[in-house]
Amino acid sequence: MSELKEAIFNKIKELGCSVSFVDLQEIPGFEGSHNWITPPYPKTRYLLWSGMSPEAIKALQELKKEGLIHADLSSVPLYSIDGQFMLPIKGVKWIPATWSVCKQ
Repeated sequence: MSELKEAIFNKIKELGCSVSFVDLQEIPGFEGSHNWITPPYPKTRYLLWSGMSPEAIKALQELKKEGLIHADLSSVPLYSIDGQFMLPIKGVKWIPATWSVCKQ
């Protein structure tokens, strides 16, 4: 497990549930210049978060695929409380999400 992937997993495990991308931004190496945008579903593309490193995106994808974490729909007010939310990008809708550790 890469150092960043392990740090992300440990942060989500430490905070328990409903861990926002804002919480994860505190991890060194998490921030970057990439947007995490889903493939069209069915025609709409969704933005999960902006300002991430490619390594952070890959780490979250791997942790989810391995069944260690799962994503939940969140709300704009949760991110407003954290002081951050995503501005619209043409043709892409923001879908607020949080992360939790999967129960084994």
